[in-house]
Amino acid sequence: MIKMSFVKVFYADVSAYYDENALAERKAEVSDARQSRIDRAKRPETKALLLGSGLIVPVALKKVFGDFDYEIKVAEMGKPYVSNRDGVFFSVSHTGKYVLCAVSDTEVGADLEEIAEAQTVMPIADRFFTPLERDAISLSPSPAEAFCRLWTLRESYVKMTGKGFDRGLAPLAMVFPSGTPKIKVDGKIKEDVFFTEIRDVYKCRGAVCTEKEAEYSIEKITL
Repeated sequence: MIKMSFVKVFYADVSAYYDENALAERKAEVSDARQSRIDRAKRPETKALLLGSGLIVPVALKKVFGDFDYEIKVAEMGKPYVSNRDGVFFSVSHTGKYVLCAVSDTEVGADLEEIAEAQTVMPIADRFFTPLERDAISLSPSPAEAFCRLWTLRESYVKMTGKGFDRGLAPLAMVFPSGTPKIKVDGKIKEDVFFTEIRDVYKCRGAVCTEKEAEYSIEKITL
């Protein structure tokens, strides 16, 4: 019997780290490079998201794989990866007051977006989405949520491949045969990638994309 892959998603509310003292107590736990980014950030909310994005990765990896020595590197196109162990993959996203980390035994990309005001989304949709997608957004009872759904599905694919950051999102299109999310790349449906939509995070929509069909779970944690 072939064992199905898995994708385990963890998310956390980092609003406690809007407090300068709380943030300072934990900052040394993240990399020097991330500490520098935190120091350069102006808004407390941005600082907290940067901190949380660094804190959640080791917690999530330990929950799934236990204690092990690992090294994280960044690929040429910007995708972080575990360089010294096979079969360990992760993807991080943040939005609003939440950070999220998806951990899998297969290539994975994750994206989470706070549902924005409807009037802010159409200019972005006009730039990146197909006419059919734009119509679906404008006709939806919740255009902002419809936009976030399409955006996070696309972005999770881009992050999974690690190759799409340079080409942008324009050659991509989401379709829903029989209600199942599929992605078209340059007009052709990709049958070898799989999506799971995230609806569990308050006032957010998200998605994970894997290169194999994967059993999905999600857990809220405290950092």
